[in-house]
Amino acid sequence: MPFIIIITIAIYIILITWSWKSLGNIERTKKIITIAIGIIAIYLITWFVFNISKQGIVYENEQIASSIGKVIISIFAGVNGLIIMPF
Repeated sequence: MPFIIIITIAIYIILITWSWKSLGNIERTKKIITIAIGIIAIYLITWFVFNISKQGIVYENEQIASSIGKVIISIFAGVNGLIIMPF
């Protein structure tokens, strides 16, 4: 689990840095707001798609389903952000 957390943090650091540089010479506060809104939007879209697609999956209990969902959404929101946000 610590490996997954380190990878997830690295993905978000790369995402924020790459997006920051891609925004060019915009004011600092506008960059921060734009990146925050982008990450929140990507997270919500990823959450929505995950909740639609998990309907047929059966887990042993609700706690496992919740933990797996949080990890998958966190990782894929970062990856989706890397694909979409910097451009």
